[in-house]
Amino acid sequence: MFVVEQLEDSRYYLDLFGHLESQNFEVWFYNLANFKFNPDVLGERTILNKSSRYYLSIFNLNSISNKFDIIHAHETIPAFYSVVASIASIKKKNIVFHWHHGKSIGLKQLIMDSIAKLGSNKVIFVSNEMLSQNIGKNARNSRKYGVIENGISVDYSGLKPNRDIDICLLGRLREEKGFLFILEVIKEIRKNCGSLNVKLIGDGPLRSRIEDKIDELELSDCVELLGYLYDPIPYLTHSKLVIVPSYSEPFGIVAIEAMGAGATLIASNVGGLKQIIEHNKNGVLVEKGDHSEFCNSISLLLQDTELRNILAIEGRKTFEEKYSAKKMANRYIGLYQELI
Repeated sequence: MFVVEQLEDSRYYLDLFGHLESQNFEVWFYNLANFKFNPDVLGERTILNKSSRYYLSIFNLNSISNKFDIIHAHETIPAFYSVVASIASIKKKNIVFHWHHGKSIGLKQLIMDSIAKLGSNKVIFVSNEMLSQNIGKNARNSRKYGVIENGISVDYSGLKPNRDIDICLLGRLREEKGFLFILEVIKEIRKNCGSLNVKLIGDGPLRSRIEDKIDELELSDCVELLGYLYDPIPYLTHSKLVIVPSYSEPFGIVAIEAMGAGATLIASNVGGLKQIIEHNKNGVLVEKGDHSEFCNSISLLLQDTELRNILAIEGRKTFEEKYSAKKMANRYIGLYQELI
């Protein structure tokens, strides 16, 4: 049973669900948030927390989780309540705490993380960078901690579409994603290249500020804010460049989506991104917030079609070798079998 706190449909969960079910695992979701996944696929496998008060979920989790071999809790809050429910239960449960977020900040977060970590059988991070940040160097000597990188399904089908989008930006509209910064870079690039076609896909708390920034920089004729899209892959397959200008990034699922879609990737040299990208082989890494280097890298790759294609081909190879949803699911299956 996956324990989650999810307010929107997720391709990540859908992909994982499909691959696990194909290997004869029966997968259910317990959603602490009052949201039911796509009824055509996951809706009938979703159990909702009926109370807005999360602590009441302990009683439901206590009784429901006894029916499952593995409790796979995604993020701190689901893991915390899964562990507390397990403590209150007579029956021992196999709990996996899947740590997607970055380094813990704040006393409440640290306390919940600590309880979730101590009470779980396994703590799995999505990158070695996160493992080192949160646990330290000695974590690799402990059987309790491990790394399983995220994966995603991208139906590329060998197509070579017309890449008529110059730049695509994708992600949650939050401060740490660097979108306000990269709009300044795009303003500079536009001075030299004239016409530019930029798509910004995502939604979040920074949306109004980003809209204002687009107007302030007079970019409304070349930057289109599309909002949240459940499946952004059609846009990525039509993009020359995908830019990930994050100031911090625990993993970087946008990066592997871009690679899978055959786009050329330019990203900040931070977090999980620097493990996904091998500089000047399958993409380009730039120091976070470096205005001139982002300008130079983007301008070069917009002009140099041959180099852009070489990087894109290598990026696609990296995706197929390491980051497909099937490979991710197989790693989870190995973990589940070990616990059972």
